[in-house]
Amino acid sequence: MRTFLGWIWLLAILGAIAFAVAPVVARPLVVDAVRAASPFGAQPLEIDVSVDPVGLLQGRIDRVHVTGTNLHASGMTFGSLDVTATDVAIGDHSFDSIEGTLGSVVVIRADGTSLDADRIVLSGPSADVDATATIAHDAAIAMVRGALTQAGLPADGIELISGGVRLQLLGQRTDVAIGVVDGSLTIAAALAGGQIVLLGPSAGDPWRLSGVTIGPAGMQVQAIADLVEGLSPPR
Repeated sequence: MRTFLGWIWLLAILGAIAFAVAPVVARPLVVDAVRAASPFGAQPLEIDVSVDPVGLLQGRIDRVHVTGTNLHASGMTFGSLDVTATDVAIGDHSFDSIEGTLGSVVVIRADGTSLDADRIVLSGPSADVDATATIAHDAAIAMVRGALTQAGLPADGIELISGGVRLQLLGQRTDVAIGVVDGSLTIAAALAGGQIVLLGPSAGDPWRLSGVTIGPAGMQVQAIADLVEGLSPPR
């Protein structure tokens, strides 16, 4: 009996040691996993994780903080990246919340044009992330001009005004509203007998636009994204 109790005591001690050491062992593994799953390949990232034994047993990571500069991925460039996700599931990568900022973002679109955002602020849970993009005056003007040109409506003297743009079109000066319709940023349909999309998701994209604020200095565009769907492997 004494031998058996001694063995049980030894197991208890070893179990306590393993419980305490587990976060130390797991932390570099989690960092490697985050780095491997990132879209930035071998580009330098600073990754810091916080784990605890109970969370590991439940299949969750307390906190993942990722920072980086001058990053490139999938037709996008980021001057800076600083995001923190909390309560991250090891299995499907869902998280309880994310907070962070992407700076100097450039998106190369399918038609070869680019969309520039000074910054994108992220917040919310993985299935309902709120992303607010700040687009400066010149970038907003370029986006409007490019969309009108593609629609066969080249315009001159484009100005940003509250709620839309003022422009010279077919010899006439007119004010045109810009808003969100069916998840896309569009110019008022009356301008060309149909909607002209400035920015919107493609079929199957896990995000949609939810609002826009426009003024003389630029625009802020709000989007909602389901990052759980976005991280899911293709079927």
